Amino acid sequence: AQRVRVELLDVMGRRVARADLDPIAADFTRRVVGGGCYADAKARVAADKAEGRRVVLATASNRYYVAHIARELGIADVVATESVWQGDTLTD
Repeated sequence: AQRVRVELLDVMGRRVARADLDPIAADFTRRVVGGGCYADAKARVAADKAEGRRVVLATASNRYYVAHIARELGIADVVATESVWQGDTLTD
């Protein structure tokens, strides 16, 4: 887990091609949702969705990797710090 965190922190704030960032974000997501996300939180998201509620993931974190986590949890709506892209390059 520490390796993924270091890789993610190393690329944030730098110009990084999407092709280089995608595998890091995917690995980070698997680790967060697989082991770092509380089971009761995952169950609450599922229950709220089953009851027809709109679930929103709101955070100050960077939208790029948060969107990966939201997709993995089945959450369609995300409020996060916007990523700045120039073509397929993350710039900020």
